[in-house]
Amino acid sequence: MCNALSVGLGCSASTSNVARLEEMERLLREAQAEKNRLLEYKSPNPSLTFSVKTHDRVYYMVAPSPEAMRIWMDVIVTGAEGYTQFMV
Repeated sequence: MCNALSVGLGCSASTSNVARLEEMERLLREAQAEKNRLLEYKSPNPSLTFSVKTHDRVYYMVAPSPEAMRIWMDVIVTGAEGYTQFMV
């Protein structure tokens, strides 16, 4: 059954969009929890600290500047998305 989000879209598109939004919300909650954990580790610069989770471990990284952190994160996310598309 189509919902309000499906106006102008096919039902499968809206279901896909809802699933993506739910996944993004889950990832955001997970990222916030991870940020709280970072603060427990007493990073030298918590505002520039982020983590990269793999199947085996979590890597904590501290960028030298906000701009560097945005670049690093963009490269990591872009690479992960590319890998995911490659595997399909």
